[in-house]
Amino acid sequence: MANADKPQGFELKDSEGKQFRTKKYAKSAAVLYPGDVVKANATGDVSVAAAGEVPVGVVLGYADAAEPDVLICDDPEAIFAVQVSNGSFALADVFQNIDLAAGTPDSLLKRSGMSADIGTLAATATLQFKIVGLEDREENEVGAFARILVKPNEHLFKAGTAGV
Repeated sequence: MANADKPQGFELKDSEGKQFRTKKYAKSAAVLYPGDVVKANATGDVSVAAAGEVPVGVVLGYADAAEPDVLICDDPEAIFAVQVSNGSFALADVFQNIDLAAGTPDSLLKRSGMSADIGTLAATATLQFKIVGLEDREENEVGAFARILVKPNEHLFKAGTAGV
């Protein structure tokens, strides 16, 4: 059965056997959805990151314009599940690096529309995420729209490493 095309952002899965590091951050006036990757701004708050920008973390809860703060997993060792877009995932892609792909959030379900842009796959150390595997779940297989496991590569609190 083919994988479904349902991007839902970056979902926190693991932190290499330790407790997840989370923190509340001031946010820009924009709405932030669970699963959105965010960047730090020069104004001391966070906003949605784009491909190529250095992430500070992933939003864990919905925060509308009325809420001044948002809970973020800013742990550079955290592992996230995310759907690939713009191509197909192969097992040979594990340990390579990728950037995020922006998407349209689902305002009804209050979920991010972000995915991982497999089209940016490279060993480049400045890409945002490192692929660490295929998510082990029903109805998920190698190919288009696969859900993969990634960890931050280029991160506000650590430098990126080249892929293998």
